Amino acid sequence: MKFTRIITLSLISALSIGTLIGIAEVNKVPVDRNFEIEDEKGNRDALQSVAFENVIKVDTNKFEKVILTKDDVQFKDTKYDISHGVGEKVLNNKDMYRGMNNASEYENSKFTMIAAFNTHFPYGSNEAYVTIAKKDKKTNQLQKEKISLPGITTNQYIMEENLVEHNDSIYYSMVVQSMSSSVGPTLKIYQIQSNLQLKEVMNVDLSLPGDYTDVSRLVTDGDKLFIILSSQQEKKLMEINLDTNKYVTHTLPELSMDDSYIQMFRVDENHFYLNVDNSMFVIDKNTYKQVNQKVMKPSFISKYDYISVVDQTESHETVYVIYEGYKNYNSDKYVVAYHATTGDILYEGKLPSTENRGVSGYKFVNVNN
Repeated sequence: MKFTRIITLSLISALSIGTLIGIAEVNKVPVDRNFEIEDEKGNRDALQSVAFENVIKVDTNKFEKVILTKDDVQFKDTKYDISHGVGEKVLNNKDMYRGMNNASEYENSKFTMIAAFNTHFPYGSNEAYVTIAKKDKKTNQLQKEKISLPGITTNQYIMEENLVEHNDSIYYSMVVQSMSSSVGPTLKIYQIQSNLQLKEVMNVDLSLPGDYTDVSRLVTDGDKLFIILSSQQEKKLMEINLDTNKYVTHTLPELSMDDSYIQMFRVDENHFYLNVDNSMFVIDKNTYKQVNQKVMKPSFISKYDYISVVDQTESHETVYVIYEGYKNYNSDKYVVAYHATTGDILYEGKLPSTENRGVSGYKFVNVNN
């Protein structure tokens, strides 16, 4: 009799659990798949050359990649780790990326290489080393080495890192800043050997007159390295030639001393692109003169307390920028297309909100992805 009751209670419990699961499935809120750019200004055809990507959560541990174009949206299954903020590429190559958060990356058709200085230095660790990993795309063979960097002390810290390929060699560069205001920043450049060991190539003093020199993003066009230097007295663009191991600085009159923060610095074959306090400048690489006839600014600035630049890309004579505007703990994302020469806004639109569904922000991707 007692045994029969146990079986009966177990059956009732199982049925109850099944009922609860069924109710939960019925009451599950469907994922909002409405992704439509909201036109604000201009002609949407200006977005012909770009696409946008983000990742949404569609179920427990299930994610989809959203590819958004000017008049279409596609959804593709993908992988994502919310706790670490990493996507499919990292999760498919855990052996390579493990322990290398926010690593600098270089990729070509044959291999992927990443490099990251010891993230715990100098407070959590006194070991000055860089980890370099290289993975062959055909064989999946992985090389991974931890290389000590003598001469870097615990009263210094790393501001910028970069990997660049030049004449079939890969270079690792880093900006080292001192905690002492009397010592300026230094750019160190190393050539990476086939066994991933480093050969020191250059040490460049980045100091400008004044008490402190601020260093913006280190960028490359594949032939040279470029970096923006700022002090209380002046702003300079430094150009480092990897063929001659020499460098030169240029004055950029478009950057006044009132321009306090460089939000984005990019370079391509013909131009430099600087986003300074939400004003975009296009600079000719040969003359170092401003190309855009008027300063490029989004028209929605006055609506928000703060505007940040999220991503940027260029195609032909058009510069595309993703902005995020913040006001009262809320934010909106926009895309703006500028004509590089006239400075005119060709298009301005609000990107679909990812609130309660998105796990990563928008970024530009190739339209063929």
